[in-house]
Amino acid sequence: MNDKLQKEIEEVRKEVHVLGVRLTLAQAWVGFLNFAYDALLHHGVNYRSLKEYTNSTELDDAQKLPVSAARDKIVGWLGGLQSAIHAAVRRKQFKVHTHDPS
Repeated sequence: MNDKLQKEIEEVRKEVHVLGVRLTLAQAWVGFLNFAYDALLHHGVNYRSLKEYTNSTELDDAQKLPVSAARDKIVGWLGGLQSAIHAAVRRKQFKVHTHDPS
């Protein structure tokens, strides 16, 4: 193969990799939004008010990374946010019962 064709193939492979990363992120984000909507609809938990959502340093850090490492960091952030929503739902369902000895 000549050098020009080899370079074109390498560029196409890089582009396919980047598109795969973008697809993974889009799927993770849509899955998260569906989960968050259900939590809001059924339990009154607004994910945008959670500290895990408002703290965007993870996303800021991800912008400085190569695309594959950024994907891993963003998917991890979404997983942490989903855990925070689970915790908020549990807190909403938690009922305090007081014992009245009289």
